[in-house]
Amino acid sequence: MVPDSVQLASIGLRPGNQLVAYVFGSSRCGYCQSDAVKSAVAGLRDSLRRYYGSAFPTIAIVGVAVNTDLDEGLGYLKAVGLTHFDEIAIGKGWQNEQVIRWVRRARVAEAGVPLIVVSRRDMTAKLNPISVSYSSDSVVRVLQGRDSVVSWVAHGTPLDVDRR
Repeated sequence: MVPDSVQLASIGLRPGNQLVAYVFGSSRCGYCQSDAVKSAVAGLRDSLRRYYGSAFPTIAIVGVAVNTDLDEGLGYLKAVGLTHFDEIAIGKGWQNEQVIRWVRRARVAEAGVPLIVVSRRDMTAKLNPISVSYSSDSVVRVLQGRDSVVSWVAHGTPLDVDRR
């Protein structure tokens, strides 16, 4: 008999606390092109896992290219390194679905890049039949601008969350 948790994990479902960092950048932003910002973004997942992995079984990085041209946006994310993202969103510029979600609707930040929005949520899942549900997202950190992003990652990505 295989435990439910093992079966759920085999189909990519890991119930529990989730931490998701949305990283907004653009090929047309000079600050986003800086080596310091690219390096900070490249180190983001490892830092979050190092400090918060025990509290969050799932930590994901979503790369959002705020470009209207898909090739330019993909080029920017490739320049950072696609392996540093778990998911990407490209296109529609400032009308990108993630921009609409976090900047336009939730108003967690001004329209500008680079921007990182870190949120947490809880996911539950069951087998037979498969059922998945999520709590509402709670924003735990917002960083905007080159210096904020670079400094935050350099200082170990501190968040106001319980590390248990």
